[in-house]
Amino acid sequence: PAAMAVAPRRRCRGLPPQPRAGLAHGVALAGLALWAVRPAFFSVVQPWRLLAVSGQGRGSGCVVRRYSTEEQDVGRIRFEDLEEGQELDGIVAGIQSYGAFIDVGANKEGLVPISAISTSAIRHPSDVLKPGSAVKVWVTSVEDGKLTLTMIKDRQAASKATLEGFLDVGEKEWLHATVEGILDFGIKVGVCAPGSTTPILAMVHVSQIQEAFIDHPSQVVKVGQAIRVRVVDVDMNKGRVSLSMREPLKKASAQDVSAATRCKPTDWLNGRVVKNLGFGALIELTLPGSDNTVEGLLHISNMKKEGFVANAGQLFKNGDKVQVRIVGVDTKGGRVSLSNVPLDDTR
Repeated sequence: PAAMAVAPRRRCRGLPPQPRAGLAHGVALAGLALWAVRPAFFSVVQPWRLLAVSGQGRGSGCVVRRYSTEEQDVGRIRFEDLEEGQELDGIVAGIQSYGAFIDVGANKEGLVPISAISTSAIRHPSDVLKPGSAVKVWVTSVEDGKLTLTMIKDRQAASKATLEGFLDVGEKEWLHATVEGILDFGIKVGVCAPGSTTPILAMVHVSQIQEAFIDHPSQVVKVGQAIRVRVVDVDMNKGRVSLSMREPLKKASAQDVSAATRCKPTDWLNGRVVKNLGFGALIELTLPGSDNTVEGLLHISNMKKEGFVANAGQLFKNGDKVQVRIVGVDTKGGRVSLSNVPLDDTR
């Protein structure tokens, strides 16, 4: 440090005594600070804090100390301490087309999806928010290190008052929704009833996200994503709406499968894959003695395969031709069970 202070003084001899001493003093302090923190560049990088500067001229110095990462988080909110429904004060840190990022004093910013910003329909979050604005938010979910928030107080209570708008929605009618939270067993979405501008919070179970099997909803959707959904159930007593992202299935009860009872387990029929269900495939075929086509289920356990197969899509795709045989018939329920494994194949 002493050497660092001497060299600058030689280069400053052209200056008056007072400015020259001040400049040398400043350079000396900077050199001392760098000398003190040099271990950070050769071992583990840790932050340092300037605590005090003492004296002037010769004999002056500065006091620095290294502080831990944990000390930086003192006073910050930990995600694991947050609870669903908790009220927080925050500052708008950023705005995107799908929502706003809010600093609530946690280690990371939380996201308010566009559908959770206002009860009125808005085209862009910037219509009602500006960076730096103070806002009040409520926790929607904390999953996988991601914080999802809402600016609509008592979101669940508000949904109960608008449930009736979903009672008349048809099974095949699609609604626009926005993903607001991702859980292990499904996703939370904001959705409006037809003719309403007030979104409610509803659930899409993991089994209703897509036909193919998935381990976790995050494999298919992300918070803030726009999706389309169908209403599958409205429970007025529990104040809950259940939704689906899957296409409606044809009702098997509408099928006349009586002709299938005349088929032997050894009879092979030509069929075509019309839908992959993950756990199996729907096969369209024409039964002997009938002009009508029916759909039967080729379950994954009845598929000819080598090794473990988690999804029917690994073996078949829509439009594939396949030979199957009938292994079960439910005339009352209009269901046909199929297999493409030879009867003498013991597997």
